[in-house]
Amino acid sequence: MQRNLRRILVLFFFLVSFLGLTFAAATACVLLPLPTVLDEYERANVVITARVVSIEKTKEPDPIHFNIRSATMVVQKVFKGNLKVQDAISFVQGNGIDCLWEFDEKMIGREYLLYLNSPDEASDLWYLGQGRSSELSDAANDLLYLNNLDKVRGETRVSGTLHDDFPVAGKNVRIIGKNKTFQTATDEHGVYEVYGLPPGKYLIAPEMPYGWIIDRDESFPTVSERPMPSKLYKAFTLRPKRQRL
Repeated sequence: MQRNLRRILVLFFFLVSFLGLTFAAATACVLLPLPTVLDEYERANVVITARVVSIEKTKEPDPIHFNIRSATMVVQKVFKGNLKVQDAISFVQGNGIDCLWEFDEKMIGREYLLYLNSPDEASDLWYLGQGRSSELSDAANDLLYLNNLDKVRGETRVSGTLHDDFPVAGKNVRIIGKNKTFQTATDEHGVYEVYGLPPGKYLIAPEMPYGWIIDRDESFPTVSERPMPSKLYKAFTLRPKRQRL
């Protein structure tokens, strides 16, 4: 559902008067490239895993929000922030155009990795927008980094996920630099990662299943989109103490 997407709210204001007719404002969400795990971790002031335990319905019919007011989750693990395990927090229900998650009763019992900003003091409801937040089963890349954060903090990291309908495991991934080529392989979740590469420009070349090409697939959302002579490679620039996905 909400996996591998980041959106921002864009407001388009139109005020046109013609023959007595006035056209009002419209809103929409625009997709942006997915940030790296490190960028999202630094942006958020709370990073947790949590399980959906209940859905609160609206007292009156509200088809815009699918008759749902909020969803409550219980914290399972804390990577960052001042929440504690077993804390219960509730989230505002989205409406499809405000960039917020849309909850339903089928989500009860599911676990999620969440990158959050704390709500205003005047509100008891949290806001969960688009970004790297996702169901736990889709967060293998993020968890691989977050669970080892104390050991790898400050190192460069290149990582990503190869997947079709299912993760693609055991595939070689070459990261080609100016003077040296580095190689790793995808794990059982289709995730690959390399730490400690020198900053600079690289090509990434995964071992592709037959018939695959690299385009704007979400497995490579933050790399350069400049034209390349082959769709079997992707270019990116690695900055000091940063990540590329």
